[in-house]
Amino acid sequence: MSGNANEGSGTAASREVLAIALGWATIVTLFAAALVWSAPPLRTPDATPPVDRGSGGNPSGIPTAEDVKKFIACPSVAGIPTKEKLDAALRTGAAAFLKFFVEPSLANAEPGGYLDYVDATGKSTRLGPGVYVQCQLYLIVHLLMFCDELGIPREHPTVQRALRFFVKEFDETKGCWKWSTEGCLHAKGLAALVRFGEREKFEKGWRWALASPMYRKEDGLFTMMQCGAIVQTLGPATRSLSGVDDWEHGGPIVDEENVSKFLYALWEAGRRPDDPEVAALESGLSRYFAATPLAAAQMQTKDVIGRAWSVLLHARWRLPDSDGFRLELAEMRAMVRADWRVNFMMRLMPNFRADVVRALIEVGDRDDGIDAMVNGFVASQEADGAWRSPQILAIWGLATPPKQGYKFGNMDGATTYTVLLAIAAYRRAIYGEK
Repeated sequence: MSGNANEGSGTAASREVLAIALGWATIVTLFAAALVWSAPPLRTPDATPPVDRGSGGNPSGIPTAEDVKKFIACPSVAGIPTKEKLDAALRTGAAAFLKFFVEPSLANAEPGGYLDYVDATGKSTRLGPGVYVQCQLYLIVHLLMFCDELGIPREHPTVQRALRFFVKEFDETKGCWKWSTEGCLHAKGLAALVRFGEREKFEKGWRWALASPMYRKEDGLFTMMQCGAIVQTLGPATRSLSGVDDWEHGGPIVDEENVSKFLYALWEAGRRPDDPEVAALESGLSRYFAATPLAAAQMQTKDVIGRAWSVLLHARWRLPDSDGFRLELAEMRAMVRADWRVNFMMRLMPNFRADVVRALIEVGDRDDGIDAMVNGFVASQEADGAWRSPQILAIWGLATPPKQGYKFGNMDGATTYTVLLAIAAYRRAIYGEK
């Protein structure tokens, strides 16, 4: 037998030291990797970020001219806005919503659906009849849904024009509009119909929804689609006027935003929480929320808006608590406290923050963060009364016409009315009704 008698024990000790060193090195490496992975990029990354295809959110890239880690549209401003400032913002904002967004939309839609379109080569073509634009249809129905909250009388000429258009275009035989498969337009249209007393049309439209491809029979919830009969604003340009509908998210997955909007329509119709159809839809959505907790950075459009609207409905409908509601409420509260800063679209789009703020105000929340957000909305209002988001035009392919297909419009009207709704809710909560 040859060799040192202590060689075996020395080797074992060396291996133990080496193992410990490698273990610590692995921990340090993983920690450093986690820091790098979790930190948002300071400059434009080489790779294209994930695409959020939800209605109201469809980023195809990151702005190259902005530091996206720091840029915030309509940043918060510490303090409580005065009643006078809130009233002025609401007055000028409502006028801007009508003048710059709803009235031009009606000018295209009312005569039968015409659009003067300039393509990528600069050629101008008058499209129509029967050519309607996604964002314009939303603006028209949003006026009908929210005119009361925006302080616009139902008898206002523009409101009445919008009502006549939506009623005229509703196909009573089928129970739908030409664009009913687009996003949550059908659900919102139903809410508008019943708000203005068109209950028979509402019931026909609700039955159509339950028989439509948007309805998921396996769980009683709804998905979301894109309509090929209209001109897309946020959907792909090649979908526009193609005549071919498709899934909003690549497949018929649950869309909590659309489910919440159908629940809102049922609430507007005076359905009680114990109504079998309401109870089935609400309990199904609650189970879905309880089973799909999300961090703020993970949330896309349908996630944020669906949760915010569900919280809003719980407050207004006095719905019973559930695991899903408690979870979504906690997620929205965390979003307002600080988490919104880690979400790309929440930083760039004030309308998403406004939806969350409005919902939390409705459940009775009030803190410095909410005060500062609303104060920031008021401070960021443009001189003509609107709120606009020019920073997202290039991101969503809205800055220039596409080389193929059609795209038209932007999100400025949606930003304006959504921010106004949050300001109006805050004004009522802090200072009471006008």
